[in-house]
Amino acid sequence: MDVGVCTGENTLTYAMLLRDEYGEQWHERFPITAIDLDPRWIEQCRRGMYPPTRLYQMPRSYRARYVNEWQVRLAPYGAVREDISAKFMAIFKNTRLQDQITWIAQDFATFADTGPYSLAFCQNTLLHLPAAQSAEFLCKLNSLLEPGGYLVCAGRNASDYRTLHELGFEPVPHDIRAVYSEWIQRKNSKNPAIQLKDYDPADPLLAFKIGSVFRKGTEPRGPIKDNGHPEDIPA
Repeated sequence: MDVGVCTGENTLTYAMLLRDEYGEQWHERFPITAIDLDPRWIEQCRRGMYPPTRLYQMPRSYRARYVNEWQVRLAPYGAVREDISAKFMAIFKNTRLQDQITWIAQDFATFADTGPYSLAFCQNTLLHLPAAQSAEFLCKLNSLLEPGGYLVCAGRNASDYRTLHELGFEPVPHDIRAVYSEWIQRKNSKNPAIQLKDYDPADPLLAFKIGSVFRKGTEPRGPIKDNGHPEDIPA
C-alpha cells in the first residue's frame, strides 16, 4: 500500500521491480493499492505518466524497457491546456503496469479496507500532515499492517517517532549513508531535516527524519516513560 501517492513514480517503480522478478502476473502475487486525496494526481497515475524529473534515478536499462517519451500539452495535475507544453514520460503501453495497480482517490482517514497489508509506504506523507493528525494517521497504518509487516516513512519530529515506538515498530538496520548519499551531501539545505553536518549513522531519529524502514512487532509497547528527549528513545 502506497499512501499519499502524489505523482506515482514510487508506485510505478515498485511495479517495474516486481514485474522483473516475478513476471507479467506479478500483481496476482503482490497486489498494490495506491491512495491519494487528490483525484487529479490519481488520474495522472492511471495514465502511467512518470515525471521526467525522477528519471535520472532510474537505470538506463529500465528506461529502455519501460519508459516511452512522448510530447503532450499538459498543465499541472494533467489538465489539458493549449498554452502549456511539457514533456512527460509514460510507461510503455505494452506492459500496462499502471493497469495492474489499484489507484484510489480518497482521504486515507475514511479508507475502509481492513487489510492486512505486508508493506505500507508513505515516504513523505507525514511531512504534509498537521502535527495533531500524525498519531491518528500512524495508528491507522498500524491497524492495516500484519504483524511483522513493514512501514517506510519519514517524519517531522520526535513525537511521530515516539508514536511508532509505542505501537511496537522497530527500525530495520540499514546503511543510511549509502541510501541517502546525495541528501547527506546537501549540508546547506533549507530543510532542517536534511542538514546533516553532524551525521551519526546510529541515530534512529535522524534516520526517521530522512526516511527509514520499520518492522511492526507483535504487540504494542505502551507509553514511553522518559523525560521527553528523543535521545532517550531506545534504538
